[in-house]
Amino acid sequence: MTQPTSYDPLVPEKPTESLAQTQPELLNNFQQLYNVFSVNHIPLDTMITAGNHMIVELFQRDSAPQTNVSQLSVYSKDVEGQTDQTFIRMQGNGQEIQFTNYQVYSIDNSQNQEYYFTFLPGKILLYFGKRISLSGNNPASFKLRPTIAKNIISACVVPEFNNVSRPKDYPSKPDIKLIKNTDGIISSIQILYPQVQIRSRNSFYFVMANI
Repeated sequence: MTQPTSYDPLVPEKPTESLAQTQPELLNNFQQLYNVFSVNHIPLDTMITAGNHMIVELFQRDSAPQTNVSQLSVYSKDVEGQTDQTFIRMQGNGQEIQFTNYQVYSIDNSQNQEYYFTFLPGKILLYFGKRISLSGNNPASFKLRPTIAKNIISACVVPEFNNVSRPKDYPSKPDIKLIKNTDGIISSIQILYPQVQIRSRNSFYFVMANI
């Protein structure tokens, strides 16, 4: 926690002052502590969950910090080729474990689709990208690459309108159909918008899946 800038550590230890003189300084110290603690915390005078964290900030370190017995350390470090990742070091200067493994991968984009994916904790695979508008009799669908998903957690498709307002009759949420291979792996997702509508717009997709 950051020390308040106007906090006086000598209050109320000044022997030359009476309590009446020290009271305003005491109140100021308490107010400064309250203000600082309220940063990223629920205020202490809140009826429910007072003092709970709202945001946890991890300082970046160059090496693992020391941990004593019955003590864990959670921190961030820069990982080459990735970004800042969360690490945990076990008690007693034990093993250092990389807790997060965020890295965005791209696959060679095709004429009709842009492919990106990453992994999240809990064996979750995240697909995202852009599906280029189609014409003719091509199916309104997008492929999932790499093709390793066994279960879809959620799927979101958002049409691209740029500076043009979305038509009132344009569906806000499409129905989808999962296309599976013979081994049960999901290879693509078919969008069940009316064909003329889905082909008239590029669409961004965001799919969470289990592997």
